[in-house]
Amino acid sequence: MNFITNKYSKIYFSIIDNAKSRNLLEYKEKHHIIPKSLGGSNNSDNIVELTFREHFICHRLLIRMTEGISKRKMTYGLWAMTMSNSKQSRMLVNSRLFEKIKQDKILAQIGIPLSEERKEKIRNSSFGKIQSEETKNKRAKSRTGFRNTDQTKEKMKESAKLRWANTIDDSERIQKIKEARAKQVITTIQITCPHCGKRGGNRIMPRYHFNNCKFLIK
Repeated sequence: MNFITNKYSKIYFSIIDNAKSRNLLEYKEKHHIIPKSLGGSNNSDNIVELTFREHFICHRLLIRMTEGISKRKMTYGLWAMTMSNSKQSRMLVNSRLFEKIKQDKILAQIGIPLSEERKEKIRNSSFGKIQSEETKNKRAKSRTGFRNTDQTKEKMKESAKLRWANTIDDSERIQKIKEARAKQVITTIQITCPHCGKRGGNRIMPRYHFNNCKFLIK
């Protein structure tokens, strides 16, 4: 893998060279000098120990040192470093940096057609998968009372425009949305809030009533 020679690559390799000549006693993370997604190996000469901050900075630099498909891979890698789950905590970033990373990720996706093999993998990943009631309840609970801010809604609109820009005819997109919605089977039942007596659909009522009802006595 040949990186672009620029100021970013010089900073990157200065961090790597410095890390090779020390022995970290604090918290450290292993970093592939040439990322595995770009053909790097697990050999010791391709791995260096970095601090948490250095590791994050190196992945930011890798985006500026690559191009084409390699750049997209590095963009996804940096995005993954900001994502947390129940098993792993990742880098916390401020809102400005998070927005920049997300914009880079969106731009990396624009105009990339999915291969038939990739489409088939996506279809098969969810085919026949049934979520447990526990999972459904957790998702419903996490969304209860949640509202996107006007700023977030505007950003979502802009993201959608970027994804679709110059990639698909608008009439074709609308037709696909109609066909997808026609296949959906949505069951709605009427429920009553025990605190105020308001009746409504089971999909929207929990957001403003029941445990979130303004008449709830706490």
